[in-house]
Amino acid sequence: MPELPLPLRPPANANYGELVYWHLQTNGTRPGGQPGIRGLRWEIEQFAHSIDITSRVIRKWHAGEPPSIASQNLVEGALFGDNPLYAEWREQLRAAATRPVVPEPAPPPAAPPAENLALPTRPDRNFGRESLADTLATECLAEPPPRILVLGGAGFGKTTLTNAVATHRLVAQKFGQRRWFVGLETATEARGIVVAIAVALGLDTAGGLAPVLARLGEAPGLLVLDNLETPWEAEEHPTAAILRQLAAVPGLVLLASLRGTEQPGGARWRLVPLGPLADDDAARLFRDFAHNVRPDDPNLQNFIAALGGVPLALELVAKRVGARDTLAESWAEWQRLGTTLAARLRDGRVRNDSLARSIDFSWDSPRLGPAGRRLFALLGQLPAGIAAEDCRALLAGDAERAESELLAVGLAHHRDGRIDLLPPIRDHAARRHPPAADDQTCWIGHYLGLAHREGRKVGAEGGREAVARLLPEAANLESAMLAAREGPDRAVAVVATYGFADFVRFTGAGSATPLRALAIACHAADDPLGEANCIRSLGDIALRRSDHAAARAAYEEALPLYRRVGDVLGEANCIRSLGDIALARSDHAAARAAYEEALPLYRRVGAVLGEANCIQSLGDIARDRSDHAAARAAYEEALPLYRRVGDVLGEANCIQRLGDIDAELGDPAARDRFGAALRLYERIPEPYSIGFTHRRLAILAAGPERVQHLAAARAAWASIDRPDLIAQYLDPLEPPPKQD
Repeated sequence: MPELPLPLRPPANANYGELVYWHLQTNGTRPGGQPGIRGLRWEIEQFAHSIDITSRVIRKWHAGEPPSIASQNLVEGALFGDNPLYAEWREQLRAAATRPVVPEPAPPPAAPPAENLALPTRPDRNFGRESLADTLATECLAEPPPRILVLGGAGFGKTTLTNAVATHRLVAQKFGQRRWFVGLETATEARGIVVAIAVALGLDTAGGLAPVLARLGEAPGLLVLDNLETPWEAEEHPTAAILRQLAAVPGLVLLASLRGTEQPGGARWRLVPLGPLADDDAARLFRDFAHNVRPDDPNLQNFIAALGGVPLALELVAKRVGARDTLAESWAEWQRLGTTLAARLRDGRVRNDSLARSIDFSWDSPRLGPAGRRLFALLGQLPAGIAAEDCRALLAGDAERAESELLAVGLAHHRDGRIDLLPPIRDHAARRHPPAADDQTCWIGHYLGLAHREGRKVGAEGGREAVARLLPEAANLESAMLAAREGPDRAVAVVATYGFADFVRFTGAGSATPLRALAIACHAADDPLGEANCIRSLGDIALRRSDHAAARAAYEEALPLYRRVGDVLGEANCIRSLGDIALARSDHAAARAAYEEALPLYRRVGAVLGEANCIQSLGDIARDRSDHAAARAAYEEALPLYRRVGDVLGEANCIQRLGDIDAELGDPAARDRFGAALRLYERIPEPYSIGFTHRRLAILAAGPERVQHLAAARAAWASIDRPDLIAQYLDPLEPPPKQD
């Protein structure tokens, strides 16, 4: 092996511990390197943790204590791996392990390395925060020196950012060796700050704060205080007193990280709050670890959404993916295990070993009291977060305190005026911290009541306000119905299906999933009426979405259930809806038979709305057959019935159909009728019919007015995700392109 220039050759005749220090701190020996080329230096704590020993053992080796055979094997594996280029260095290290320690005539201890062992370590990745690191590095050069506090939730990358700033080229050029990274994770009292800084400076830990301040004040420098929340939560005022003295050191930049959103006293901090990574940066970070995964893998976006832009979660899950080239198996594991998957493959002892452990550090914070823990448990059940009025309804006088506590420890965040958890934190809350029994009953009942009360207004008077109230809660309503299906609240959930189905049917928001699950639960509980109501609601949603096959199947399944329990109104509703499907398919004979069968059933039970619907539909059959007189008579008979029961939608439908007759007969009154119907639809509001009414007005209009109606129709249907209606009914009406 050729001679290497110092210091890239291990020192001759060094003891085992001195050689280990040389490989770690001077050469940065790693399995993928080679002699003659320096690698990334190891931190002593990092190396000790990687081979599952303590840093104290390494210091004993440095003092001359021989290592065990097992320790030697671990050290060699971590430094050299199977790299044959290190054969000579491996033999040298083995020889030093067995070399007897000869005491020197004069017994001075082996001098520690001259280098600063507490230098910050450059992070391998800082995705999405590169420009922020550049900005903060520039600020570190300013006079007077700044006091920068990086705030954020569990796993948000606070340590990564502070290290990126502390190792930035500009910062390194200015401060050189006078940069210290001080971890405070184990500093469970204010004095621990002084001890940790003294260790980083190489001072006697018994000397107190005075020598620490003196050493820091010898020349300009930068001090990183990581996990400052640990001593601050333990002893707030003594911690602030120490920070005040550190902040007064001339030329010293303070760069600290703290979990949560609160700031400790003692310094005038420049606050840097960290949020989750943007989706593009999250995908870059994920694939940088799971580099075999293709960017178009169908489950990549599932993971990006589920991990919520939390860097620690992205890193740990991606490492579990390993060398796999697809995410299908990993996604199935995530759905089964959730945040349990976001952990290192072997058990660790620090908070960054797993997302769950990191979250639980915040959960155990003394800043989080009973109110905050109750809200955290509730938020684990609420995928849409919680609005202030709902928080007050569920927690009463504890609501404001609960929000403040969760925000303070960084477990929650504000989004669109709501307090919410990021997806992986919500998953952890749902799995590890379910609500107490009373709170579980309370939140389910609250949202079921909201669905029932406000949902029945959709499509009727007050519908606009009801839609505005329910739209942000769509996911929470679904969650409540799913949670209620197996317990004592199932009957309440069945009642709420009416309002929930109307909300889904008229707005296009939400999904039918809870109704299907509730129908299955009712069947298992031998509740035929509840089962029938859920199935009929599924049919109503399918019919609204023009899925006639699914709608017919649902009504034909619900009909015998209603007859079995003698529910005449439910029976009539199914028969009439089957008539609606026949009418939509222009099967007038079947449609008329259905309406004429349902009409006396409605009259028998005094269901005026059902009666009006049947009469209006018989008018539709007459109009389809160009029997304008019979159609007009039917609509004029149904109109006062709708007004009697306050059904705005039925009233608007009758007026619109009368306008259709006028338009077919060339009567200018059609425009006025369409305008009147449109105002009623907008009052509800009802985007499906709003779109069709604007289309009718576009047919009667020309020029800019026509363009405006077409745009309004497109906007209405786009709001309920109906591109099929846009393609089928609007494009043929588009004005012709301008000619050059």
